[in-house]
Amino acid sequence: MTGYPESPPGTVEWLARVTAERPWQEPFPILTRALGPYAFDHEAEDRWLAAR
Repeated sequence: MTGYPESPPGTVEWLARVTAERPWQEPFPILTRALGPYAFDHEAEDRWLAAR
């Protein structure tokens, strides 16, 4: 069992590994359905912020 303070590094490494060569939506289809295809659209967010 891992406590919260110890878990983020391993979790971040795992997330980086499973999304390294594919869009994040592929390994997380349920999350994609829940949030929609444009969730975490950082380019759109950057454009929105730049327009402010």
